[in-house]
Amino acid sequence: MLLTLPEVAERLRLSVRSVRRLTASGVLPIIRVSPRRVVVPLAALERYQEHGWQSAKQVPAMSSSYRPAELEYFAACRPGPRKQMPKPSKLKSGENSGSVIHLVERTSRR
Repeated sequence: MLLTLPEVAERLRLSVRSVRRLTASGVLPIIRVSPRRVVVPLAALERYQEHGWQSAKQVPAMSSSYRPAELEYFAACRPGPRKQMPKPSKLKSGENSGSVIHLVERTSRR
């Protein structure tokens, strides 16, 4: 038997978006029936329900899926404190700026 994504979502009590994430990650296999329609085999869904799903109650709160060597690597790659950048000067537009070119000489009017 083949199930649509909304049917799978209803059986798993998840949103369709979450089911799409499971299929995109390869956790749930799909069969593409047409270019726009995918289905999940019932056997794959049952296998996922038996073996591939863990509730939040079964997973310890502070557990990590990373190995100790990976955690050490991430700790070493953590950036240090940021250097403070100098504050930009508060010059008015064109005032004492070398990038302003005056095309016309200013003449004093009397």
